[in-house]
Amino acid sequence: MTFREGITHTNFKGRTFHLCEVTTKAGRKRYVFARQPRGQPLEDIPPGHEVVESANGVVSLRKNVDGPIGASELDAVRTVLARHRRARCRVEARGRAVVVLAPQGGNPEMIEDIGLEAFTRLGGKTRYEPVLRFRLVDVEIRQFSAERMCYRASLDGWLPLGAVDTIERIAVRYVPKIDTDAFFELL
Repeated sequence: MTFREGITHTNFKGRTFHLCEVTTKAGRKRYVFARQPRGQPLEDIPPGHEVVESANGVVSLRKNVDGPIGASELDAVRTVLARHRRARCRVEARGRAVVVLAPQGGNPEMIEDIGLEAFTRLGGKTRYEPVLRFRLVDVEIRQFSAERMCYRASLDGWLPLGAVDTIERIAVRYVPKIDTDAFFELL
């Protein structure tokens, strides 16, 4: 059986995924991105859906959702990350929050020297984990609170940092501390 070409997406790691429609054991139709084509290939993205790629390169199809986080707010955090040489971090909107994900594993110096794409193509294993979150607390005046990930057994999860301000100001305050000892001293 030959598989006719449908929609494909190549993630940042250089892996190509095929959009397919498969039938679950319960008989329901489901859309999946697969490395090896299976089921029926799709020629068009289903209405009301969009292709998304996670910070770790997982490709999926999700329903379009207009969230409260705007592109300008994501760009503001990306700008601060680039200014403070934290460009290898990634930024995502998750519900009512802007989440900063930092690479875990791999050799950070090698990533900076040759670039992330080259590092992953050479077999480097880098996963991204959330380290900083800016939660939208006031939709009207666009105020955000800052939280950092805490890895202590007794406090595992998001630790509020107490500050509430615009996304630009709060990012400038906390982003430079990522990957430093000062980050773990934030309370």
